[in-house]
This record gives sequence, C-alpha cells and structure tokens, in this order.
Amino acid sequence: MSDSKYLKILKELYSFLSAHFSIDFAVRKIGGDIEKHIQRGLPLSASLKAEGFPQILVQNIKIGEETGKLKEVLGELVKLLEDKIKLEREIVFSLFYPALSISAFLIFFLAVGFFVIPEISRMLSELGVEVPKSIIVIESIKNFLKGRYEIFAIFGVIVFYLSYEFRKGGIPIVKNAKFSLFLKALAICIENKIELQRALLMTSDLAPENIKEKIEEEASRIIRGLEPTFEFLGEFQSEIENAYKTGELSSALRGLSQIFYEKYMKNSEILKKSIEPLFLIVVAILTIFIVSAIYIPMIEKIRDIM
Repeated sequence: MSDSKYLKILKELYSFLSAHFSIDFAVRKIGGDIEKHIQRGLPLSASLKAEGFPQILVQNIKIGEETGKLKEVLGELVKLLEDKIKLEREIVFSLFYPALSISAFLIFFLAVGFFVIPEISRMLSELGVEVPKSIIVIESIKNFLKGRYEIFAIFGVIVFYLSYEFRKGGIPIVKNAKFSLFLKALAICIENKIELQRALLMTSDLAPENIKEKIEEEASRIIRGLEPTFEFLGEFQSEIENAYKTGELSSALRGLSQIFYEKYMKNSEILKKSIEPLFLIVVAILTIFIVSAIYIPMIEKIRDIM
C-alpha cells in the first residue's frame, strides 16, 4: 500500500472524528477489511496493522487510543504524510528534466564509445595518425565496462536503496520529521498522566533507529529508581531535564517537536532548491567533457590529415 493510500484512509478517519462522529461510524463509512477487523473486536491500531500500515503510523494511533487523543494524533499523521508526499512529488518533478538531460548525454556517450570511437581509432591507425590520448582513455573505459553488467546492477541497487531509505525515513531530512512525531507522542502520553518510563517504552518504536536503544535504556534507568537524564535528546538534554524538574515536560517536548518539524520543512526546501542546479552542473560537466575529450581532438586530427 502506498503513502497516498495511507493518507486517504487516515484523512477520512480524521474528518469523521473532527465532525464528532464515533470511530465505529467512521470505520463503517470507510468500509473494507478495516471494518471487518473492527467488527471482530480489534482496536483501530491493530486493524490498520493487519492491513499492512507502517509501524510508525500504527504505534502513533495506538498511543492516541490509549490516551484519548486519537483525533489529535490522526491530525498530526495526516499533516506529516501530506508533507512527505508533497516533498517526494516536488523532488521527482525537480529531477525530471535534469535526469532526462543526463540520460540523453549518457546514451550519446555510450553510442559514441561503442560505435563511433572504435571506427575513428581504426581509421586514424590506417592513415598512420596517432590516436588522441583522450579517445584511447574513453575506449579503455568502454572495454572495461563491456560485459561487466554487475556495475550497472550495483548502480541500480544503490538507487533502490536510497529510494527505500527515503520512504522509511532513514535519511537525515526524514529523520527530523520522525523525531518530531516521537516527541509529540511522548508529550501526549505525559499530558495524560502516563508514567515517564512507560511513555518512553510506548513511544520508542516511533523514534529514529540511532536513538531507540538510548530511549529504552532511559526507561530502564527510571524503572530502577534513578532520575531521568534525557541523554537521548543530545544538545537539548539539559533544557528538557530542567523542564522535567519544573513540571513543564510536556510543553517542552511539544516545543521541541515543533523545532524538529520546522527543521524538516526547512531542509526539504533546501533540498528541492538545490537538486535542479546540481543536476544542471552535472550536465554542463558532461558537455564540457564530451567536447574537450572527443570533439576537439577529432577536429585537430582531421586538420592534421588535411
């Protein structure tokens, strides 16, 4: 199931709850297998999990159910998914024309390397003219790549991996959004009088992988009767620790959540604005390379012959 499908379902649920309809009524209107799961007695979070919803969405909804803040949680998830889908579409749009240009250049380069350069080299050799070094290098690269299909396979794997990491939130920009959701969920738990150690364990699955273990260690520390250190918050550790001591932990977490969300949006804008110029630079470099390495040496040798 795609992000667009997740968004459609969550948006419908949020709309019904915002209009003060019950969750049962909302699910009946949406219908499908989710309604069947609810009729069997499963909560909404378990029903969505059975339909293949990602863990980060399921866990947030579970927290919303347990704290009575399901509508608020759904609203946050809808906002996040809308931003994520918009970012992905804008990145694809920004990449389209530069990627098309680079693809055309690569096809041209491969055609020249596999068909034109060998013929030119043969012709120059027959005329007793030294083959330009740049053309020899290009022909060597062509001979190296010829038959080595694993290189293209590796390139394909890299592209797939980067796409996968983006979708699951494994790259820094998306990690900020994920961390923002975690902090918001933790704040909701605290506001609803859930003990900090339990709140940390409930929300740890929402956090980026690199701090998940630290969050679980923090929960274990509190269970042993020790004071929380909030080490997993890095540079914000002391501020959140002070907020905890003054009884303002939930509002501080909400504020920090907003900071990370704004950082996510800012970095997204930077990424969108930098992609197209970057690809145009690559196109320009390829153009200069083709002209200087192939076209100019060929013209010079033709002049020598004439």
